[in-house]
Amino acid sequence: MKKKLFGILFILILLFSACDRFKHVFEQIINPPTAFFNIADSIGFAPLEVTFIDQSTEGSNSITNWFWDFGDGCDTTYTSYIDTIRHTYSDSGHFSVSLKVSSGNEDDTFNKQDCIITSLKLPEAEFSANPQTGNQPLEVIFSDESLLGTYPITYWEWNFGDNIDSTYTSYLETIKHTYADTGHYTVSLKVSMGEESNTEIKTNYITVLEYGEDIPPTAGFIANPTTGYAPLTVTFTDNSLQGTYPITNWEWDFDNNGILDAFGEGPHEFTYPDSGSYSVKLSVSDSNLNDDIVEIDLIDVDALPPEAQFSFSPQTGYFPLDVSFTDESIQGTYPIISWEWDFENDGTIDSYEQNPTFIYDNVGNYSITLNVSDGSLNTSITKSIEVLGQNVLIELFTGNWCVNCPVAEAALHHLKSIYGNRLSYVEYH
Repeated sequence: MKKKLFGILFILILLFSACDRFKHVFEQIINPPTAFFNIADSIGFAPLEVTFIDQSTEGSNSITNWFWDFGDGCDTTYTSYIDTIRHTYSDSGHFSVSLKVSSGNEDDTFNKQDCIITSLKLPEAEFSANPQTGNQPLEVIFSDESLLGTYPITYWEWNFGDNIDSTYTSYLETIKHTYADTGHYTVSLKVSMGEESNTEIKTNYITVLEYGEDIPPTAGFIANPTTGYAPLTVTFTDNSLQGTYPITNWEWDFDNNGILDAFGEGPHEFTYPDSGSYSVKLSVSDSNLNDDIVEIDLIDVDALPPEAQFSFSPQTGYFPLDVSFTDESIQGTYPIISWEWDFENDGTIDSYEQNPTFIYDNVGNYSITLNVSDGSLNTSITKSIEVLGQNVLIELFTGNWCVNCPVAEAALHHLKSIYGNRLSYVEYH
């Protein structure tokens, strides 16, 4: 909870004139610092590296100490300013983060509850085989291409489809298996990370032909990248396997809409202009046999959201404070069409203009939030501003015989030159 304590400094100036009865009391409020930070990449799989952006503002004195509590049992202290720091969350969970800033005896703490959310990433089973088609007896080399999760894989279970299984508790890059009989075989691989597991099944993946029978080609390709923001350009590379005879024809349908987009071995490039999931089909053939493959929803294209950003001037001052805000947001895939400003962090939209102004009539520390949208995607950013008050008071005590005392007049003139319109005073006779 933000402290609203103000340190008060009393300066007693005794000015002696011929009457020896003039006394001057000066009171000034010392403003504390204001702690504040933003977070980048706050949701993801453990281990998750998170970037914290310090946006704290100084009070009357410079900040000399920054204490971060990351909510996972780790904390750190800095005695000099660092605008961004990074911390890695190794386990899954919800984590609250706080930043305490200090300047001498004054301090302030800013908390964000459950602002970091991490989850366990499961392993992803994957494998390939070579060859996938051949004459009996067919020896096949299977390659484990599984992806790690948060923790290492500890168990592998293979099912080759011919009533033969194999299990392992340590990693083997490749294993061999021989098929004695003709047929089509479905192969599966299950990988486990403790109690968590994932299984990859490839239906009719291995084809065993009679001895001497012509072997057809096996269609296959690699796409890179398979995910990204629109417009996304993907490179497709053929890795089809020759059968008995060389492959002579390749037909590509990059969005599986029945219209051929390219011919030949390639590699080929294709650009997806809009967001969505796309299936890809490749058909290959030799002089008399053919094969095709369809990768369902292989390409995943997302729309890039806009990036909210703004500046404002002045960044601090005395009430009533007239502030101008300038939108500096960055367009994503689609243009930004709306701006929503909340200048007092009260949940009320104060302006829908792109570059508004706002007058702060009261003293305080305010959070400013801008939310921008392209009609379907939106992002927001929050910054802080401190509005100061007229916080200098002069009390003059004089006697009737000392109303026009030149020493008092000189002292008052000097203080006016320092504090300007922040100076208020009362005379007592």
